[in-house]
Amino acid sequence: MKLAPSASTAGQAATTSKDVQGDRAGERGRWSWIINKLKDLGSGAWNKLKDAARAGYDAFKKAYERYVPWLVRKAIEVGATVYEVYSAVRDFIGL
Repeated sequence: MKLAPSASTAGQAATTSKDVQGDRAGERGRWSWIINKLKDLGSGAWNKLKDAARAGYDAFKKAYERYVPWLVRKAIEVGATVYEVYSAVRDFIGL
């Protein structure tokens, strides 16, 4: 006797797979938005943030607070912590 998955289980697995793909796309979109906001600050600020990310989290946090205007920081921090932003910048620059 061979057991086959029920229709509801197979349908649920397909839905879960679509949800995971949607979540990944949403995450990529969120990080792209954050990176673009940081780049929009200008090349000087963006370069300082990249250099600080290479130097470590503490250096990045100081640079983030110094070069990113308060209003932009608050908009970003609605959906991400400073550490998550630091990680996104490091991923973006290939560290």
